[in-house]
Amino acid sequence: MPPTKGETAELQSEEKRFVLELNYYEKNSPYNYPYVVGEGLDHPACRVENLDKALEEACKADYPTILMMKNKGDKWTYVEDPD
Repeated sequence: MPPTKGETAELQSEEKRFVLELNYYEKNSPYNYPYVVGEGLDHPACRVENLDKALEEACKADYPTILMMKNKGDKWTYVEDPD
């Protein structure tokens, strides 16, 4: 993932209901820093049918987009939490 200078690996359950995602960031990545519990890397994720509509609803509820990513036909975003 060029913008983050990182890589991900996923482990998915047989039913495809649960996914565990592991992240690795290069030393010069803006996301490579010591892990502190609750600092933002531990987060829930969800899949939606219409990402643009979900982001519109999130912005209306004062949850702005932090980062939008696109990779091989997929796209995802990070939304700022209230705290």
